[in-house]
Amino acid sequence: MTSARSDLDQPILLDLMKAALDRTGNGNWRLRTGDFWCQVIPADHCFRPQGWKVHVSATPLSAPVVLTRCAMVLIRNGCAFKFASDLAKVHTLVERTYSRGGGGKFITAYPADDEQFRQIAAELDEATLDLHGPKILSDRQLRPGSIVHYRYGVGDARPVLTNDGSFVSVLIAPDGTTVPDQRRAWFSPPPWAGSPFPGVTVAAPTAPDAVQLADRFIVRRAVRHANKGGVYVATDTGHGTDVIIKHARRHMGASLDGLDSRDYLRHEAEMLDAFAPLRISPRKIALFEQQGDLFLAEELVPGVRLEQWAAAKPGQRAGGALSPAAAIELASRLVEVFATAQSTGLVLRDFNPNNLMVTPDNEFRLIDLEFAVLPGENVPRCLTLAYAAPEQAEAPSFGPAPGQEADLYSLGATLFYLLTGTHPLFPADVPPRRHLGDRLAELLSLMAPGNAALADLAPLIRGLMDEVPGHRWTVARASEFLAGRAPASPDVQVSARLSPARAGPASPGPRPIT
Repeated sequence: MTSARSDLDQPILLDLMKAALDRTGNGNWRLRTGDFWCQVIPADHCFRPQGWKVHVSATPLSAPVVLTRCAMVLIRNGCAFKFASDLAKVHTLVERTYSRGGGGKFITAYPADDEQFRQIAAELDEATLDLHGPKILSDRQLRPGSIVHYRYGVGDARPVLTNDGSFVSVLIAPDGTTVPDQRRAWFSPPPWAGSPFPGVTVAAPTAPDAVQLADRFIVRRAVRHANKGGVYVATDTGHGTDVIIKHARRHMGASLDGLDSRDYLRHEAEMLDAFAPLRISPRKIALFEQQGDLFLAEELVPGVRLEQWAAAKPGQRAGGALSPAAAIELASRLVEVFATAQSTGLVLRDFNPNNLMVTPDNEFRLIDLEFAVLPGENVPRCLTLAYAAPEQAEAPSFGPAPGQEADLYSLGATLFYLLTGTHPLFPADVPPRRHLGDRLAELLSLMAPGNAALADLAPLIRGLMDEVPGHRWTVARASEFLAGRAPASPDVQVSARLSPARAGPASPGPRPIT
């Protein structure tokens, strides 16, 4: 079976570009392929140092048609351009974690002057009227809904060496001063650039005093910005309570099956509904569209993420480690929440410290359920390094979801983090290749001195993180193991002693790979 990733790696875009050049019968064009971009340059083209450039966005599904149509326009007008060299690169440009300033820029055209800029912008827009691509945040759309965008930036100017020893692209103002050519996540031309369109202003937009969504939610602050869309704390004016708002931008996170980040957010909303009776995850408040994007409002869970909680080193830790009694109590609560989640029959696929909230009462709540599916369901691969089971990490980029045994491995890795504050990452072991179980056992033995809780619960972690899915401890066995070690009067005063920063930004630990 051919995987989705192998389809992305095929040189279809380069083949289409060569065919487009052949159809023109003009042999004066140079085709240069680099690591990421493929440049298409007429022999007599003269790049201007700076000026207005055109960007055309695309998804992996629309990219072949977008390139074919745009190439004919640009070749006919003798305008140099570059494009992402294969569908894997296009996929990268729309990934959730890609730079917001460069997200979606599939084709970049370099007009020789403003007259040619206006000509090709209009023709490219007409040629792509029925095609899809994301909005490019650093640019201005030629018109609402267009995949053609433009910004003022460096063309052929050489990067400048700065005082800190780095090279940066700079723009030269009319008075000779230089300013960095920054690809911000909003349209920000230099004030002296002027407009390429007579009678049209190109001033950078001003931020509103407040952003209101669905005539109900007032955004207070950003928790996280991302290429796929942000996460915000907002006030629900209907109830006077704070909520979390998740934003999914149209066509971001797009794949060859036509799905994008909006589909994942809809799925997460469905999972919140499915988990609602269990009371181990946030409640869904509302799911709504605005300006073509999708938003999910959900209950704001008080507390901090487990990553942040562990980094704070609660006062009840002796020498940086939880007491055995406190560790057993917390591990028991974590296993209980995990068992409740498994009762749904779903596999979470992304159970890790960044997707668990620790409430002020030291209870655990699951968040970010967009990757939960039925075992065996055909889905894009999802994993977080250090927390994904071997069968999950080694799976093709698209195929059947793993069984619930994969989550058992993630539970063991999360317990490891709970007790150590360390991600259980194992670098490549070549040669020779030792079994993961042997490496884990060695790591636990090295870390156990001075950490009595880790030494006590090491068998549980090893049992859950077994390489063989069928050999992993079940939830029942994990619960039985913890019950047998629980003291008569456990010391459960393990509060993180943090201010209740609600659903704060994630720490820079491992993130999902999709």
